[in-house]
Amino acid sequence: MTLDKGAAVAQGDVLLTSMTNEFKFRLSVCVQTRDVAQNADKVYTRRATADWTYNGSGTVGGAPAYNWAAIQGATGVTKPNGWAQLKDGTQPKTAGPVLNDLLATETFN
Repeated sequence: MTLDKGAAVAQGDVLLTSMTNEFKFRLSVCVQTRDVAQNADKVYTRRATADWTYNGSGTVGGAPAYNWAAIQGATGVTKPNGWAQLKDGTQPKTAGPVLNDLLATETFN
C-alpha cells in the first residue's frame, strides 16, 4: 500500500503498523482594503496570528481495510489559547513549499 506499489498487498510485504505525524503551523487573520490608490487593494496585512498543532499519529491495522486508529490523548488538533493582535502591517508569508506538494513526495521507511 504505497504510491509506487499501489493498493495490492502480497504475502511477505512489510506493512506500515504505526505513524507519527505532527504539523505545527501559524495561522494569520489578514485584511485587504478596497482602496485602489497605489495598488493598495493588492496588499494583505496581518492583524492577528496564532500557533496551532495537528497530530495525526496513530496505528494502522494489519488486515484489510488497514484502518488507522488514533493514539488516545495525543492525536487531534491543539488550538491556541488566544490570538495575538498585530498592528505592524506585516504581510503573511507566502513563499516556500506548499504542504500538498510536500505530501505528494512523502515516502515511508
